[in-house]
Amino acid sequence: MTGTSGLFFMSKFHSYLNNAVQIVEAYQGEMPLSHYLKQYFSAHAKFGSKDRKKITALCYQYFRVANAIDGTIEEKFLAGEFLCNQHLTDFISAHQSVWKDAMHMPLKDKLQLQKINLKKLFPFEKFLSKEINLIAFATSFLTQPDVFLRVRPGKKSIVEKAFATSSVKYTWIENDIVQIPATTNTKMMLHLNRDVVIQDINSTKVFSGIEKYLPEVDVFDVWDCCAASGGKSILLYDVLKGKVRLSVTDIRKSILQNLKERLQQARVPVYASAIADLTNDADKQNDSYHIVVCDAPCSGSGTWARTPEQMYFMDASSIEKYAERQQKILQHIWPNVLPGGILYYITCSVFTKENEEVVHQFEQAAGTMHSSMQYFKGYEMKADTLFCAVFKKSTSQ
Repeated sequence: MTGTSGLFFMSKFHSYLNNAVQIVEAYQGEMPLSHYLKQYFSAHAKFGSKDRKKITALCYQYFRVANAIDGTIEEKFLAGEFLCNQHLTDFISAHQSVWKDAMHMPLKDKLQLQKINLKKLFPFEKFLSKEINLIAFATSFLTQPDVFLRVRPGKKSIVEKAFATSSVKYTWIENDIVQIPATTNTKMMLHLNRDVVIQDINSTKVFSGIEKYLPEVDVFDVWDCCAASGGKSILLYDVLKGKVRLSVTDIRKSILQNLKERLQQARVPVYASAIADLTNDADKQNDSYHIVVCDAPCSGSGTWARTPEQMYFMDASSIEKYAERQQKILQHIWPNVLPGGILYYITCSVFTKENEEVVHQFEQAAGTMHSSMQYFKGYEMKADTLFCAVFKKSTSQ
């Protein structure tokens, strides 16, 4: 490429790199990268949609590979572009054309070519559960996970029609899950929460088999104690066919407000709601429930392929702090489970200390045993990895 057009081509991609460098040098992990980028682009209105998309991709790719690359910040950006794309990109052509013949190589060969140590790419191996395959899990960080839509009961025909008349690439997974690329905008196609719920495929599986634990009652009193955005509440409401009297708590008023708006969109009635810090004795609840769902605050390490900046800024000492918090929450909420009732302990972590160790310590403290305990592994299917343990309280407790 020569002449004026060639110079413009080179200048444009140098500009992308320079802006991406400025962003990651200024960004300190104080908020999700997606929020930071939104603020950045709002303050720099000169960028068009294609510019924003490319700079955003560069930033995410940087955080995917930065731990494993020894070199300058620019070299880390180039390595991210090389490893995270399967086809030749204009950016590689502009900055590192010597790699263009290698862009189509299998990822494992590209990793060898770059001499990437996967244990450096994911630098928390010593905390990783033995149930998780380190190599497969670390490799998954080089690929953006897909988005999964769980179809609400009775809404499948609406969803099928919406996708059939669109140009969106999609795949039906099982009977009620649609898998789509992460960049897909579904807001113009479907009513979110009413027709479909954006929910990772493994998150949809946590209540599978619940029928074998359920007490025999007409309506289930349910407490979603760390409700966050309410995805588990909507899921359980659907699984139990609406036979739910739902109470929700979380630590901040803003979270509860957003939660109630989402549940209203989903047509899920809320019986009671409250602000509660369940690590605090003063915030212990008095009511009792057939089902308590604890989707506990955690490191989020099972979702870091979506948010690689969290891995980059992760302080290993916080893993212990999460585990202590999780243990306090479990011990505070166990008395609220009715005899014969069930407690779900869920995290999106892959760390033993937050999962198996919390379960075993809780068993000793509460004098109980888990009924089931498993990881839902998503790292080989462009999905999240979750942990779930189920405790059923004996009728004599």
